[in-house]
Amino acid sequence: MQTLLKLLFLLLLISPLKAEFCDTSNVVFGITNAEIKYLRYWHFHNKFDSADVHYTFGEIRIVGTNGTERVSIMPRKDEYYAVQGDSVNGIDNILMDIARTEKFKYGANSKIEFFRHISATIPCDAAFPPNPNNDGWGGQASHWPDYLWVVGKNKVADLSEFVVEVVDANDENKHIAIDSVGVDRNPNSVLAQRYGTVPDKINHIRNLPNSFAGRDVYLRIKPKRIGTTPYGMMMKVIPSWISRSTLMEYDSIKSKKDCSDEVFESLINSYFNRLMVYCDSIRVKTGHLPINLPDIDVLTDGQRQLYYQIFFEKVFMNGDTILAEKPMPNGGVASVADRNGIDFKVQRIIPQPVTQNLTLIVDTKKKINNLNIELYSPDGKKINNLWSGSINKGRAKINIENINLAPGVYLLHFLSADKQIAVYSFVKQ
Repeated sequence: MQTLLKLLFLLLLISPLKAEFCDTSNVVFGITNAEIKYLRYWHFHNKFDSADVHYTFGEIRIVGTNGTERVSIMPRKDEYYAVQGDSVNGIDNILMDIARTEKFKYGANSKIEFFRHISATIPCDAAFPPNPNNDGWGGQASHWPDYLWVVGKNKVADLSEFVVEVVDANDENKHIAIDSVGVDRNPNSVLAQRYGTVPDKINHIRNLPNSFAGRDVYLRIKPKRIGTTPYGMMMKVIPSWISRSTLMEYDSIKSKKDCSDEVFESLINSYFNRLMVYCDSIRVKTGHLPINLPDIDVLTDGQRQLYYQIFFEKVFMNGDTILAEKPMPNGGVASVADRNGIDFKVQRIIPQPVTQNLTLIVDTKKKINNLNIELYSPDGKKINNLWSGSINKGRAKINIENINLAPGVYLLHFLSADKQIAVYSFVKQ
């Protein structure tokens, strides 16, 4: 399943080649409100009959003497729906007025880091150009980056250009370009004609102009289209569960940096563990899940099922069955399933999240002579036996020491006479 998710995600990123490595040193997951806000990208799309031009921009960071500051793109209502740009040739003022960041300031000699990916692709339903020669596509792809730009002769009908500008927030007539790339028409080549500032690179660093240091400024994208197609570009905001800079970059040996299946699986597991810890901590503090829920589509089927089991329940209302958030149990304990053939229930897990030791407060309506507590990972793999013994009728306290586990979400399986009677989750800090 992880491999399928990985392939689907990479197809969305429009990347035809892959290698077996990626940079996870500065990975950001879209879990908290601030992270979700940061991991939003502008995506421009200029579509023709047999080829498309894409431009994606985001992950903006200002690097100065006082550290690194993240800058988010300006939020707007219904931003995830595409906006149709101007059909008139030239600068697209409709999209330029939308594609701007929030205001920020920076000091002298500061730099800006950002994710910028421009590409020309063939739609899935279009025929790929023939390759009569061994070196690729008609002998014109002489260097490895060329293979990423093969679309077929005369398939790109417009020039599409994207300029990143720093703009004085108090005087919009003052602006300085810090990045510019584009894709031109290709009447005589099977390759889309890219140009500008390193169009074959994805993650960038630029110097910020000292003339704007100390002022309120913002970034904007100035899109320009010149050509004969009757419609303008389209633009929308696309969210991501993970920083795309982690997964995407071109190297120098004819391929794109990309995660192996093992690394990608570990990223999904890390994301899931952090997601569960965050949602559980918000529930403990507020009694409810966060308003902006993290993306769960990338999770495995088992992880997604566990997420729903812990935090939601089916409720019958007005003739329909709906999914509703579970009431907050005592102590922040999220029960995955209770099989109450012997009326057994865990009332509290202390502390929550668990650090090194944990205490279980349990209730049972009859004595259990052979209670076993087993520890499982979220994907259903047994880790070890935590405790065995008997408990009397009523309320009991079970102390378990030295929980040596990596941070994440874990399951406690309670068994009596080898019969499972309950499953509870806890978060390890």
